[in-house]
Amino acid sequence: MVNSGKKQKYLILLLLAILAFFITVFRQNIFWNSNFGALMYMLLVSVSIFGIVFYFTKLIGLKPIYLISFFVVLEILLSLGFYAAPAFLKKMENHFGGRRRDILLPIAKVYDFYASYTYGSRFNVFQYDNGEYNSSLFYKLIPGQHQFGNVEFNNLYNINSQGFRDKESDLKEPKIILLGDSFSLGIGVNENETYAQIIESKVGKSLLNTGVPSYGTAREYLQFKTLQKDSTKLLLLQYCNNDLTENVEFLKEKNDFIGSNSKFNTAYYSNITKKYYFPFKYLNSIFEKWCFKGIEKISKTKSPKDLDDNHGKNFVQILKKIQNEFKGNIIVFSLDLSPDSTIFNGLKKEILANKMDKVYTVNVLKNLKPTPQDFYHFDGHINNTGHQKVANEIIHCIKENKLLE
Repeated sequence: MVNSGKKQKYLILLLLAILAFFITVFRQNIFWNSNFGALMYMLLVSVSIFGIVFYFTKLIGLKPIYLISFFVVLEILLSLGFYAAPAFLKKMENHFGGRRRDILLPIAKVYDFYASYTYGSRFNVFQYDNGEYNSSLFYKLIPGQHQFGNVEFNNLYNINSQGFRDKESDLKEPKIILLGDSFSLGIGVNENETYAQIIESKVGKSLLNTGVPSYGTAREYLQFKTLQKDSTKLLLLQYCNNDLTENVEFLKEKNDFIGSNSKFNTAYYSNITKKYYFPFKYLNSIFEKWCFKGIEKISKTKSPKDLDDNHGKNFVQILKKIQNEFKGNIIVFSLDLSPDSTIFNGLKKEILANKMDKVYTVNVLKNLKPTPQDFYHFDGHINNTGHQKVANEIIHCIKENKLLE
């Protein structure tokens, strides 16, 4: 039995631990200013979660070791989930039946769900790991050789002098230029497996792949303006559903569209906490999301929906700017974390409504199968079979319409 004096002490310490945890959730920016700040964040998360568990059990008169052990086991299971959960789920779906499947399949789905839930805290972000601030584009990739991967893949990325995953020679007089984001860069596949390299090989024309992670159409346009394109006959323009926010802000002509150096540093230092493990990292990811969802539910705030028309209308405005820079043929296609063609259909509808000359739309999503066939299970980017299918659709369009003749 805990006496009243100790109860008061444990209650105060529990409240302090909870306060420390809430600081790591709702005041994260105070840590994203240096390596030391990132280290302090990781330390405070670990200490606050341990403190909450420890003083809560002391307050109710239990031995802390039991609940601490329980959370340690949960942390280990979440860590192993990146390797075990997909296989466990697949096995339950495909290899078992009857009552055993009825019991184990829901468990497998929950395990996979929470392993996916913690994915964002597990892996660092490519552009903040291998990029540097740029006043015109917010960031560019650092030239050189970079190794990047996670439990699903590990690849080498050779970045040329202009910050592109492509050969140095392709910077001069490319016949094809590809504008896009991490899908075009080829996160998760080797360079020769990207749809950019497959297209180049199959059509026999030099192709410059300028894909940079998280670039929207706006920054792709700004980057395109700086390229040598006198010899270019064809432009490939890849869209992604998350391009909308950037495109809208760009068209508003806001002065802070690109973002400051301090904003880049904030993202850079927060990325450090994703690169390295610290105690209770995965549990913290879940607790943090629960906190945000709870606040959202209490305040009854809803995230704005991306209307299909908004994607198309904003995209076409920037596409017209691109056509002012380039008078040749353009192929537009869309990729996202699933093979849903809804947004692409919105782009196509708007392009047709504006009767845009020399613009071809290719639905590369129609033959893609959902994870895990053509998409990585956790990461969401397309794998090598996905890249091959995308390349096949674009090559077919090029040859059918004789776009390089």
